[in-house]
Amino acid sequence: MSSKAQLRKQLLQQRHLKEENRKYGLGLVEIGPEHWPAGHAPNLLRTLRNRHFLVQIYLEASNLYRLSINRTALNNQMDWEDGISWEELQALKDQAGFADFDAVEVYPRQGDVVNRTNIRHLWVLESPLPFVWRVCSQPATPITEHLHAEAAPALSSSEG
Repeated sequence: MSSKAQLRKQLLQQRHLKEENRKYGLGLVEIGPEHWPAGHAPNLLRTLRNRHFLVQIYLEASNLYRLSINRTALNNQMDWEDGISWEELQALKDQAGFADFDAVEVYPRQGDVVNRTNIRHLWVLESPLPFVWRVCSQPATPITEHLHAEAAPALSSSEG
């Protein structure tokens, strides 16, 4: 494919994604499994989206969840746009149903770095972290109780 044809294809993909983004508001909405890509990871539980972000929720281990978050716009290299702020990550974690839980972003040893695309990963923990500055002293809700009370209906409806 010529470079002109490839550029045209990229521009069409970017334009299509911009049109799709306009269909969404600022609040996260559930994307049903029928719209997930074929061959998705078997531990993918939920997919949420708004105009600017895609949030995928994975069950990594018993009571350990990973939120994979990316922007819904492509840069000139046809990768997801970069530059998700701390405030945006915090708000997306809260909107995804994990407002009452601590989450961490990991910066691994150099030999373990995997950095292939502009996706951020938050690991939602069952227990409160002992080194977090606390503003309120409310006791933490066990993550299993939280999921059964709030997220379980959404999870069961997405399991189809």
